[in-house]
Amino acid sequence: MFVIHANWTAGQLHLWAESLERFSHSSNGKLSNSPSASVDSQTVAVAPQKVEAHPYAVPANELTECLRLTQLDIGESEESSFILKLPHDLLDPWPSDRLISIMGDYEHASDPILGAFQVPSVTVGPAKAIGLLSKLIQHACDERFEVGHSVHFWASAAQFTLDLLIDQRFIPTLLQVDRRHLSATWTPWLHDEEVVARFGLLLRAMPPAARATTDDGRALLESAMEDMTNDVVRTILIDDDFEDAVDGWDTTEDAHVSWLTALLHKKNDVPGTPDRLLSIFTDARRWLGKL
Repeated sequence: MFVIHANWTAGQLHLWAESLERFSHSSNGKLSNSPSASVDSQTVAVAPQKVEAHPYAVPANELTECLRLTQLDIGESEESSFILKLPHDLLDPWPSDRLISIMGDYEHASDPILGAFQVPSVTVGPAKAIGLLSKLIQHACDERFEVGHSVHFWASAAQFTLDLLIDQRFIPTLLQVDRRHLSATWTPWLHDEEVVARFGLLLRAMPPAARATTDDGRALLESAMEDMTNDVVRTILIDDDFEDAVDGWDTTEDAHVSWLTALLHKKNDVPGTPDRLLSIFTDARRWLGKL
């Protein structure tokens, strides 16, 4: 039995899983020699930053096979790994609440210490992640796996993003990477009163496991929603050949063409010289400020 979790990092959804069978073996291993700090019952100490392999995480190829056997469409996914900050004791990382509920009985060996672990994962692109997260929730108590709180959270974030897309609450924006580079992206509009309220509720509901890749939950949620919005809109526009609208136009002569070129193609770099890019960025900020 697996327990599948979800995290968002580097512009992609990472799915990873705990294995009940591997946990039953790893928890009987030797004590760790890594140093720890004493803590009281209300706090979590932070261990020195030494990254270790998660001892009972499911290998990426096994998780991929599990998802495909469940007939979940994972698209052009890739097998990868990433680093998570997880509570652990002198034995191993603490099992998730969901894994403990499957076991039925478990006692922690000591107070928790927060440490970094390398976790194998299956990465899924932002557009594909929206549908996949919804499907995972439907299979939450499948015979092969259950899902953790982080999957439910990111499924809610994906549904929020989809609702904004359906309501056409997204805009084109520009990011100044440096003086010589501008990046164009489609961004969700999060400034209406009801949207701000919904975003705040979702942020407060973010479980610790969902933000185990960063210390800034707000920035993580905003970034994930931007990634999903940009990938969905861009994919639709490319599939419908909207890029033909700027074919034959000179990007050096028209600032709008430069911006549209970066919005309608897979590459999001805005073409132009540094001085022209500065002018485009200034004009775009002025226009966005009026929205």
